[in-house]
Amino acid sequence: MLVVRKLMARESKSLERHLLRLSAEDRRLRFGYATSAPAIAAYVKAMDWGKTWAIGAFSGTRLCGIVELTRCDPWWAMKAELSVSVEKHYQNRGLGTRLVAEALLIARNRGFQTVYLLCLPENRPIQRIARKFAGQLTAVEGELEARIRPAQPTPLSVMMELFNDNRAILQCVLEPPKRRRSGQREPANRADPKRGSGRQPATTASTRPRPAAWRSRGAGGKPRRQFPA
Repeated sequence: MLVVRKLMARESKSLERHLLRLSAEDRRLRFGYATSAPAIAAYVKAMDWGKTWAIGAFSGTRLCGIVELTRCDPWWAMKAELSVSVEKHYQNRGLGTRLVAEALLIARNRGFQTVYLLCLPENRPIQRIARKFAGQLTAVEGELEARIRPAQPTPLSVMMELFNDNRAILQCVLEPPKRRRSGQREPANRADPKRGSGRQPATTASTRPRPAAWRSRGAGGKPRRQFPA
């Protein structure tokens, strides 16, 4: 059973290990350019957890999928971007859609007016997810952009987020003992980052903020470009 819950800043190593398990092509889709292990470590270290909500899907202690909801500057514009990645073994289960839905609920309850999702043209899985929430995609500088307009928060939407948080806590309390008794192991990740051929790309997506200079920088000091799936 997968547990979907918010991550804390102290769990950044889980995020780093998840990104490193992605193949080279998956990372290119996620960040918009080829990304090395040192660049991923620098990206995770530079994350501003004060303006980022990370919602992850856990199988035991293994983070197998995540969506990052990051507030764009300036803060009063009430805009944010989404970045999504799901490991290959966990694809085709609706996990990406579920993670995005959780992130949009958080965005709604924080009063965000626009949430951006940007992906490369070849990133078909993320395009399908984006169309579920945004309808149409717009071509922007060689990429595809989805603009999602969250609904206004209501007492019910706030209760839904609280319910999801409490459910995740209960699952975390109950699930570890079951796994230890049954002796279950985490599924092996078949995507070998040392071999780039013959694999279907994992569902990954990252978004470019508005304005473009808002985000953290990747390897070589170049602005991070985002969006794939």
